[in-house]
Amino acid sequence: MAKMKVRMKEEILQEKTEREIFFTGCRIEKMQEEYEDVVRNKRWDKNKECYVNKNGEPVVHKKDIVHDEVLAVILCLANTTQT
Repeated sequence: MAKMKVRMKEEILQEKTEREIFFTGCRIEKMQEEYEDVVRNKRWDKNKECYVNKNGEPVVHKKDIVHDEVLAVILCLANTTQT
């Protein structure tokens, strides 16, 4: 049985490439577009005290998005699809 190595976020971020950084930028732009759409349609959730998309997931403004966090998620997803 193959053993899966659990990697720390720092290890994953060290492997970032220009391509992955580009994908991160694109993902952040999509997140910003989604945020603008939600604000335009006034989808404020009183219980969560934030804007939510059609699926009920919270969305945030681009200035609140942490680039390295998005990059780490993209790299984790890429690594799980390769195995």
